[in-house]
Amino acid sequence: MKKIELGGIMNPQRSFQILTRSTLACALLVFPTVQLHAQQEDWTTPFPGHRVIANLYAVGTYGLGVFLITSEEGHILINTGLEDSTALIQDNIESVGYRLEYIKILLTMQSHWDHTAALAEIKEITGAEMWATADDARVLEDGGFSDPHFGGQESFRPVSVDKIIHDGETIELGDIRLLVHEHSGHTEGSSSYSMRVHENDRDYDVVIANMGTINAGKKLVLDPTYPNVANDFAETFRRQKAMDVDVWVAAHGGQYGLHDKYKPGQAYSPDTFIDPDGFLAEVERLERTFLEQFDAEEQEALITPFPGHRVISNLYSVGTYDLGVFLITSDEGHILINTGLEDSTPLIRENIESVGYRLEDVKILLTMQSHWDHTLALAEIKEITGAEMWATADDARVLEDGGFSDPQFGRQESFMFEPVSVDKIINDGETIELGDIRLLVHEHPGHTEGSSSYSMHVRENGRDYDVVIANMGFINPGKKLVVDPTYPGVANDFASTFRRQKAMDVDVWVAAHGNQYGLHHKHTPGQVYSPDTFVDPDGFLAEVERMERAFLDQLAAEQR
Repeated sequence: MKKIELGGIMNPQRSFQILTRSTLACALLVFPTVQLHAQQEDWTTPFPGHRVIANLYAVGTYGLGVFLITSEEGHILINTGLEDSTALIQDNIESVGYRLEYIKILLTMQSHWDHTAALAEIKEITGAEMWATADDARVLEDGGFSDPHFGGQESFRPVSVDKIIHDGETIELGDIRLLVHEHSGHTEGSSSYSMRVHENDRDYDVVIANMGTINAGKKLVLDPTYPNVANDFAETFRRQKAMDVDVWVAAHGGQYGLHDKYKPGQAYSPDTFIDPDGFLAEVERLERTFLEQFDAEEQEALITPFPGHRVISNLYSVGTYDLGVFLITSDEGHILINTGLEDSTPLIRENIESVGYRLEDVKILLTMQSHWDHTLALAEIKEITGAEMWATADDARVLEDGGFSDPQFGRQESFMFEPVSVDKIINDGETIELGDIRLLVHEHPGHTEGSSSYSMHVRENGRDYDVVIANMGFINPGKKLVVDPTYPGVANDFASTFRRQKAMDVDVWVAAHGNQYGLHHKHTPGQVYSPDTFVDPDGFLAEVERMERAFLDQLAAEQR
């Protein structure tokens, strides 16, 4: 079924439940305006500079995290505050025994105005270089204008960026060794930093963490704030949960419990900010918030109409905003891959007609997986069209009992669907032929026992394209790989699927969910057809590898 891309199976809701939840979400957006005003007061309230650990100092306000890392060859300053915060930052730096003018490198954890507004002034005063990730550099240099969320609402004085930094790069200044971690989502170029320090005869892993908070009004699925934002958040949470952390701080004092851990005038101890459990708990709390919002938006996206369109050659997308339903046409009839929810037949019919074909001419029904959100309308469409239902053996069992035997979701009424009789069992390596269609079957189990992808060669504009309709290896929440596995051999199935998918020849690819293959980044309604619109071999490999990393992380955690 899906991924976070994300996705996964979330709690199925009927239309009225989705609308109720969406209405509530909109209502809740009224209150952050008042909350933001309260936060801004904290952002400008002075707070004494203090030593966090070793050569790391906090020099920001009561609510905004600004951090100084010192060396004998100059210092690094991470973040600023609002536009009038320079004097306060300078006072705090001097209070801990250093000078603003000795700063050599400026960094930021994110490009939002509350952390960047004084950067230009401090750069001018100190002559320091501004270093930033590529995506945040763009926003810094235009003063926030290109910020996907706040652009045109909040702005700051532009600051020129002298060097682009990258994930995994080590920033060196004197004896400072600061590792860059791109932790995008909050902004496209959000970054955390880590270093190891030595005090009291022991090493400490220190993280200056940009946390995965979701600003009010940020969209993850429907009209996302920026393409792949949901995937960015998911990847950040995965990576942060795997970090070695003893001491951590963050972009806002409230995020890392500053005022619970430290009181003004408190004697320095390297153990004051030790809090590995607190870091993991906060990452997991933010991840839960993210998943709840993703779920709410995803449920709406499952039923939101989206215009049918040509992907390439005789392959058309005829599903909803997020559910991938695909039509492959020929003069002797068509193949339909997947359906949507139980009331999706009229929408699928309308999309098929909009691209010039008829639902009644469908001869073969396929599915990429046997989960409810891709199967609920199969029985109805089979009855209307008289088409044959073809499926892999393991998914056929689930289709024929309406989801009852699904190893993960079976016996749960909300995940059941009208049973559909299977006319033919298909096998890995088999070629499905209809007219001039030659569609190769790839069994890619893991997501379900009988998950399958399909591939074909098409020719347009004097060149050949390898086209894949891919079932991605997403692990649904609650799926178990080792301890009481969801089904026997599930871990081996996932590993085999990732291995085989990485070896595939891919030019154009689509998947079971629009957000999995970047549908809304690649295609907008009314866009003129081009066979190259969905060409994305690097994106396919990157997505397979991202899912494989998530699988390996869960496998290692369960094996422990």
